[in-house]
Amino acid sequence: MTSRSLHVAVELSPGAPAGAAMTAERAGFTFATFDDSPRLDAVTRAAYVATRTDRLGLAVNVSTAEPLHLAARLASLDHASHGRAAWVVGPGALHHEAAEVVEVVRRLWDSWDDDAVIENQDPPITRRPPQGRLVVCASDALAGAVRPDIVLVGGTGLDDVRTRARRARDTGAPLVFAEVEVRLGEAGRRPSGDRLRYTGSAPGLTELLGWLATSVDGVRLHFADPAAELPAPAGEVLPALRAEGLLTPPAPGATLRASLGLPRPESVVA
Repeated sequence: MTSRSLHVAVELSPGAPAGAAMTAERAGFTFATFDDSPRLDAVTRAAYVATRTDRLGLAVNVSTAEPLHLAARLASLDHASHGRAAWVVGPGALHHEAAEVVEVVRRLWDSWDDDAVIENQDPPITRRPPQGRLVVCASDALAGAVRPDIVLVGGTGLDDVRTRARRARDTGAPLVFAEVEVRLGEAGRRPSGDRLRYTGSAPGLTELLGWLATSVDGVRLHFADPAAELPAPAGEVLPALRAEGLLTPPAPGATLRASLGLPRPESVVA
């Protein structure tokens, strides 16, 4: 299997400063993901970063809560970021609950026509998102239930990742990303969660991502301390991938769907 262009995302843990997101944008990361922090929830964190960036995608890890409120908040983030928002469906969600909430949220986004001025019956307060619908990411365990745009796969090793990526594609997933936990120059830490683990040098990480580009469309990198560990991948790994033709950074002002090569969906009520 030949290599293809690879999208690289990064998880910015609750303690990561806004400057880490700007480092990720300058380096050419496709998007960053945000969790709740002790002071700010994920959507508020991403909305703040939206004011300081112009091409980095902003994906928020939000549980399947009350659909009307959730649809409005996520649509507001997409408007604030000019079409760069995404939703990571919490991995702890029950299959039937996740399927129902994601479907309702998508229909609420579609309850506005793109050129509507007068609202339809019971739509969200916020108009249809610039992307039509936000990019939805979910683990492969939820892929069949929620039909995400990006399926996130883990694995105990490279062969396991490749097998799970193939299964994810069989569900009709447009894109598949591998979850990779990175420890540059460190050893002895236990991996957290269902992720491929890499410990070693920046050149070794470049080689690993080149191999993964033969099996997946992208990767999401997880660091214990993004503020301290992100500069090495940003300064060495991503430039090396660009030089090899394996990475195309997002263009300024592009929507996340455009950066990912995903079409803008038509409204189901259009």
